[in-house]
Amino acid sequence: MVVAYLGSSQRDTSIERRALVDGEFPLVFLTPEKICSGNVLDQVELLSLLVIAIDEAHCVSEWGHDFQKEYRQLCRIFSRKMLSDVPILTLTGTAKPRVLQDIISSLQLRNPLVQVYSNDRDNLRLEVHRKPKNGGFKIALQQSLIWEVNKQCGGDTLQSTIIYAPTIKVVEEISHWLSAQLPNLRIMPYHSKLTEVQREAAHVGFLVGHVSVVVATERRYRIPNSVPTYSSLKCLENKTFCMFYISLPQDCVWNGY
Repeated sequence: MVVAYLGSSQRDTSIERRALVDGEFPLVFLTPEKICSGNVLDQVELLSLLVIAIDEAHCVSEWGHDFQKEYRQLCRIFSRKMLSDVPILTLTGTAKPRVLQDIISSLQLRNPLVQVYSNDRDNLRLEVHRKPKNGGFKIALQQSLIWEVNKQCGGDTLQSTIIYAPTIKVVEEISHWLSAQLPNLRIMPYHSKLTEVQREAAHVGFLVGHVSVVVATERRYRIPNSVPTYSSLKCLENKTFCMFYISLPQDCVWNGY
């Protein structure tokens, strides 16, 4: 193995010691929650690091830090003497100029080289559908999926589809309801309360095409339960663009009022 993951879903208790004490892995992924917990940062400080990379750096600013407040605490990394000279790479696909400045300030970056590329996503086709007056977002989701099946092949199959919901409770509610309404489609939930076996079954099934629809709490085809879930148009833009890093053509459907 050349890569280690340290986070809440890591079940192998030996990985942390092998990664942070023995230095066994050339590349270590840590969640913000993990690196800010316990003495993890003390252990990281003792490693001979070539670079520290922070992905989804826009979470430091604006809407993001409300979701993961630990991003705001990542500046603690750079207050450590042994880490102060390690190069820092921050990455984001959605930050506007004001957010970029907030990232630099919040993470206390010193004279950073800022490289900005176009965020044009010409592979995305955006649609907005009005929710039915009777039935709400569940009926809207059902109609969207039926419409997509008919558009693609007129049969009982559907290209890979992910539906995002704000909470585990809503994920379970949507996945069970849609499974009952659309028995010809295999629909599975994906969230942190499932067992590792259940999450792997949904993940692998989705990748190989055995599962048509995954309803998830975490970030091609996107059907939020309601546009007003997001606090601003900027949140909506960020949530859309940060989900679509791959360049294949994809549909993004919003079910609004």
